[in-house]
Amino acid sequence: DIDFISRITLTDIYSYLTYLSRDRVQHQNSEISNKGLNAASRARKLATIRSFFNYICNKRHLLEDNPCKDVDTPKQMKSLPRYLTLHESLSLLESVDGANRERDYCILTLFLNCGLRISELIGLDITDIHDDALRVLGKGNKVRVVYLNQACKDALARYMTVRRPITGRDKNALFLSGQNRRISRSMVHALVKKHLSAAGLDSEKYSSHKLRHTAATLMLQNGVDVKAVQEVLGHEHLNTTEIYTHIDNEALRVAAKANPLSHIRKSKKKENRKLAVFIENMEYETEDQFGYDIVLGFKQNAFRHNWDVTVIPVTPAFQLTEKYDTYMLKNGFCGAFLVGFALHDEWMQQLSHTTMPTVLFDNYIEKNPN
Repeated sequence: DIDFISRITLTDIYSYLTYLSRDRVQHQNSEISNKGLNAASRARKLATIRSFFNYICNKRHLLEDNPCKDVDTPKQMKSLPRYLTLHESLSLLESVDGANRERDYCILTLFLNCGLRISELIGLDITDIHDDALRVLGKGNKVRVVYLNQACKDALARYMTVRRPITGRDKNALFLSGQNRRISRSMVHALVKKHLSAAGLDSEKYSSHKLRHTAATLMLQNGVDVKAVQEVLGHEHLNTTEIYTHIDNEALRVAAKANPLSHIRKSKKKENRKLAVFIENMEYETEDQFGYDIVLGFKQNAFRHNWDVTVIPVTPAFQLTEKYDTYMLKNGFCGAFLVGFALHDEWMQQLSHTTMPTVLFDNYIEKNPN
């Protein structure tokens, strides 16, 4: 309906983006989903709308004015990719064992050395291997050639000796599942997580795509030109590859150490100024109660001297559940005042061996035998 499309304005598009950020359900199939899409999701939807109007205006010439022309893309927070260190990568490879160890080891080796996407790996055929080169079908059906180092060639050779020949549509698939079918994306994810855990690495933190990040980072750290890494990874734009140059850059580390302030150390630890006032057998909430002026005095003096004071009523239930030193330490108190306590209380016996600075006020309290 070109008449409806022609009535869409810049304001309408901004209104839609506002709806996405505030009211759009994040997970439409969930009854308890939060609302509001993140910046990356909003940017993807805006990119789709832009493409549509570019087609309508520039290809079909059905509209004169493109309402998306001046729309600002939602700003996204840029985060550096996670990757394994060289030591962690070696641990991962050494952890591979089990019935499919040759296949799994070969998959991990290709991820870590060639930086393949998971879609590229599962799409590999036997016929894609040509001596020391691998034909890879990447995004947008773009073909690139990745050269294999000795580790990759050895891993492929060991795997091919145990790969069973099959018939059917997946007969040329390089990596097979236990059902003699082309290995699936979910199976690759699962085997990567399995071996990460076996290596003592966080399988929640890392994934098969993080192995691609690892390959790129290790290549750049070891002197490979960023443009060569771009070709290996199959990035269309160089700025996509350049994000890896910001990870663990030794030149940046040297620059940080060269700063004349790099050797400055804080001479004294910040003083803990948190005190507890334990009160028993005393009411202090209102002006007509005996303990009111005592508590008020503590708080006023604490304020003048920049101390943080917490008043703690000590009830029988508190005495049963809390040990004095333990309570002080877990709540970060550096000392305490005790007011209104009966000296023969069992709880008071802890003071004979406490390690915390403690002041006991010997106050006369009516009806208190002490």
